[in-house]
Amino acid sequence: MGSESRTAPRRAVLWSGNLEFGEYVFDCQIWNISLGGAKIRVGLPLLAGSEIQLSLDRYGNFRGVVMWNVDGNLGLKFEADADIIRETFGDSIVKLGLEEEDLAADA
Repeated sequence: MGSESRTAPRRAVLWSGNLEFGEYVFDCQIWNISLGGAKIRVGLPLLAGSEIQLSLDRYGNFRGVVMWNVDGNLGLKFEADADIIRETFGDSIVKLGLEEEDLAADA
């Protein structure tokens, strides 16, 4: 986690959501998000490689894989590619600053 290996910049948010792991559902907070994944706060020590689903009331469900877990924070990599994530966010992509122009400027 020490070196920067992200391909898409993240934007700070503070959203509530649900994290589904198997048959279990946990409340969580989303601290930042990108077209490639999210940083999630949840009181659950999920191991890297765990497959989960993040549910956001406003945007729907995002399947992904836990990439890291440190002090109750999870790094989630979305399963879907950036185009599908962009489509899921719809018009909010501009408000979040995740539209293509911003991505190119931040690269």
